[in-house]
Amino acid sequence: VVRLLEDAFNPDAFTWLPGGTGMAYIAQVSHTSGRTQISVTDLEGTVLNQIPKSASEFAGILGLTFSPDGLWAAFGGKFILPASATIRDIFVTDIGGGYVVNLTNYVGSNLAPIWSPRGDWIAFESDRTGDWDVYLVKPDGTQLINLTQNRASDDVSPAWRVVGSP
Repeated sequence: VVRLLEDAFNPDAFTWLPGGTGMAYIAQVSHTSGRTQISVTDLEGTVLNQIPKSASEFAGILGLTFSPDGLWAAFGGKFILPASATIRDIFVTDIGGGYVVNLTNYVGSNLAPIWSPRGDWIAFESDRTGDWDVYLVKPDGTQLINLTQNRASDDVSPAWRVVGSP
């Protein structure tokens, strides 16, 4: 048994890195800031990196998924704008945390990103049409596709299923 966290404030959303070489979690930057950041650790709990480097821009990080090669992370980032408007978008960052791309560009609330097993798509849920649907987008932000268009119910919590052998 190894104690992984010593100084994390309200840790949440623990996720193994691909290959089991470490883990990541979301935690508040400090007791008072309310801001959150993703910490990447090795198997002994040593924090290797905190991503994204621009975490001070986010009022919260909601959801976290890694590319199959472990080099990229997708996450939901929450902004609070003037007049108390809240924006929730999907972002991709390199594991170093210096390169951050907004995939959904301030259209609706966008949550629950999940990377495809091959690493070529990210699925997420969004209410951009006034109804919650599941979307796909390429990791570079291109080729946005609405997969579901069921107005009778909300389509949320996307997941991938691998069929057959790779």
